[in-house]
Amino acid sequence: MWGSFLQRLLLGCDLVLGPGLLTLMHNDAVHTGAAVALAPGVTVQAGYLRDAAGREYPVDAYGEIVAKSCREGATTRELAQAMAYLSAAPVAQVEDSLFAFVLRLHALRLLSIHQSFAREWARDLAMWPFDAIVMLVTRSLAPTRLASRRIYAPATANVVRAVVEGLTYLTASAVVMALVAVVATDFSIPLTPAFTADRSALLALITNVVALLILASAIVHELGHLLVGRLLSVPVVGVQVRRGAASVLLAPGPKDRMQAVIVAGPFAGATFAAICGALLLGLFEPGWQLAAIDNVRLSIGCVTLVIAAGHLFSLLPIFGDGRVLRAGGVDRR
Repeated sequence: MWGSFLQRLLLGCDLVLGPGLLTLMHNDAVHTGAAVALAPGVTVQAGYLRDAAGREYPVDAYGEIVAKSCREGATTRELAQAMAYLSAAPVAQVEDSLFAFVLRLHALRLLSIHQSFAREWARDLAMWPFDAIVMLVTRSLAPTRLASRRIYAPATANVVRAVVEGLTYLTASAVVMALVAVVATDFSIPLTPAFTADRSALLALITNVVALLILASAIVHELGHLLVGRLLSVPVVGVQVRRGAASVLLAPGPKDRMQAVIVAGPFAGATFAAICGALLLGLFEPGWQLAAIDNVRLSIGCVTLVIAAGHLFSLLPIFGDGRVLRAGGVDRR
């Protein structure tokens, strides 16, 4: 009964909102204004693309033209217009095949797609109710939409950039939480005299310091992968950033060296966070006593130790580093 009702509801929504609703619900293509560029180290040869690790991927003549157009970077709208001109066809007619080709190269890490993470998040949020209807009616999972990946050249500065971009939401959340703490405390002062402006400032301080420690430890984590990879002569082909995450891309290498590179990241991040936590808790001070530590240092120090444990937990098989480690570190891509 509910299934037929939801089917009628979905059909009614489509009739009211227009035939583009279902297309929008299943759209997994990039935004037409997204910037597309070849990933670092990818070269265009006659009839194929070669990545930084030397692997070759065959493409046809049109694919070769698209890839060459991406050498200096171009928007998907510009690519569609160029392909429409070459094929003497309307732009709308070539967009679907172009987007499919772009997505295929994107899945192979041959293209770096730069589109707004905020736009992606807003799109997913807006489509959630429709996805829920699709799952209820079809009894299957909603289609997975594209989460763009930006790929930068393997460099220390790009690791910092990738982590900051990928965890932008964390920085924004810290600022918002700090403002909420200030406003909430200001409103509660007349009702609760125990709350003061000083406590509000302390809440804001703790929130932002913890956010900065998470960012810093994430940077050290990825630098651990990058630097140990270079030390062990494991080819590092790029630095990838996604919405909410950043990672170092490695080409295949000897199993033991690959595993060492994978383990290096979590241990580097955990060591950094543990040292910060120990400094905040004053563990290196002579005559250390827990009772002598103020509440602010104690709070931040304990959270920092939890962050250190989180880096080590990333080696569990349910997380990215752990999955690759379990697979023998064959290819961290």
